Amino acid sequence: DTAGLPALITPKALSISGTTVRNKVYDGTATASVTAGTLGGLVGAERLVLTATGTFDSRHAGARVAQANYTLADGSGGGRAANYTAPAATTGLAATITPRSVTLTAPTVSKVYDGSPVQAASSAHLAALSLGLVAGDAVTAATLNHDTKDVGTHTVRLGDVVIADGQGGANYTVGYASNANGSITPKALTVNGTTVAGKVYDATTAATIQAGTLAGLVGNERLGLAVDGSFDSKNAGQRTVTVHYTVSDGAAGGLASNYTLSSTSQTATITPVTLSISGTKAADKVYDGTATAAIQPGTLSGLVGQETLQVTGSGQFDQKNAGARSARATYLLADGDNGGLAGNYTLAPTTGHGARITPRPTTVAGLRAENGFVDQPPLVTGTATATDKVDGDDLRIQGSATWAYVNPQPNTLVDVRITAGGYTLGGTDALNYVLSQPTLKAALIERDLLKVVAAAVLPTRAIAAVDTSNVFRDLGEQSGRGVGGGATSFGFRLQWLRDDLRAGRDPSKNFQELRGLITGQISGLC
Repeated sequence: DTAGLPALITPKALSISGTTVRNKVYDGTATASVTAGTLGGLVGAERLVLTATGTFDSRHAGARVAQANYTLADGSGGGRAANYTAPAATTGLAATITPRSVTLTAPTVSKVYDGSPVQAASSAHLAALSLGLVAGDAVTAATLNHDTKDVGTHTVRLGDVVIADGQGGANYTVGYASNANGSITPKALTVNGTTVAGKVYDATTAATIQAGTLAGLVGNERLGLAVDGSFDSKNAGQRTVTVHYTVSDGAAGGLASNYTLSSTSQTATITPVTLSISGTKAADKVYDGTATAAIQPGTLSGLVGQETLQVTGSGQFDQKNAGARSARATYLLADGDNGGLAGNYTLAPTTGHGARITPRPTTVAGLRAENGFVDQPPLVTGTATATDKVDGDDLRIQGSATWAYVNPQPNTLVDVRITAGGYTLGGTDALNYVLSQPTLKAALIERDLLKVVAAAVLPTRAIAAVDTSNVFRDLGEQSGRGVGGGATSFGFRLQWLRDDLRAGRDPSKNFQELRGLITGQISGLC
């Protein structure tokens, strides 16, 4: 009996026929979509579940060959996958990977005018374009073409697109969409060497401007350049000028609309107008120890328009000493009418203004003519000094004089003048003075009347004993006494006479009154 002997049942190999692979659109992978054929070799009514996967020989677009691989799973009718071996891989399955169709839309871009309609795509632009490709592929280069090279809003089209997909872009069929929102903006120019000329004040803000050289033009393009501008103030001083530029179409295709040029600031000076003056005079003066001159300004010339100014003058003589002198005048301008501002003008000093410094009058002080008698010469006492001398001057009175009464009348106040000799000036400043000889005053007294008066005042003395040389002193001492102790009015009149004599006033009235008081009272004394 051979029952129970071990044995091995091996799986049955199956065959397959009719497997196919489908065409596909490029998706960046080699995966193939396979439709499995019909299994051959199943036992009886057994059935299995058959799954097929496929791989193309390349992921790139084109005519491809795929290989199908199979797996088995339990099926119906008692079919068990373990009892079979899957069919061998099917090779040589032909199919096509067709290029993927994409539409690339030009991005919204802007650039500064450079003379070309072409604009290179930035890395951001390329990244945005790559979003429409299969993962792993990328747009690595592209040209953006504006429909014109000039400034404005334009339609932009894509060109020269390079796709990195491992097959030089052959995995795609590319369509392009334009973008109507592209723009080219003006190029900013600079200008070098613009200058503004300084000017003399003319009451306007007008400026003379020399345009510099444009910098930043594209290629050989040229533009016309005009300038205008004005000072920030019409008045003299360091001023600012804002220069405005206007460009115009030029040679070699240069269009003003493709550029922009900003204003610049320049500095320049408005200098004051130099005025002239005519008719200035220096006033004569009396010597005062200084060279200061009084100036009467003349008439201004050179003022702008209807403007006026106020002008005052001061001056200096060429020296301080008396004589014919020449003065230098210095002027001070002040704001006037009709917009005249002193700061917009200058006026230089003028010279050669002739005038005279006349010697300073002086006379002799410090002398006194003593009261006296007609029959005696004047007695002048004191020390002679000069009057009205400028402080610090070296000036002195020198010389001597013989004096005499002028029209001498007894009992009157008379002039005492020099009849011979006289005084002169000495010192280093003597020539700056002119000396007038002094006239003094003295009271002339009737000698006999004075004796009577004195005897009345001094009753203890006889007339013959009165010493007239001391009579003025004696009268002063006894001025309050009356005749013999009475006659009060006599005492008052004598007091008044004394006051006249001391003050240098005419004593004749009081002498006459005394004569009347004395007559009849002391006639026995005469």
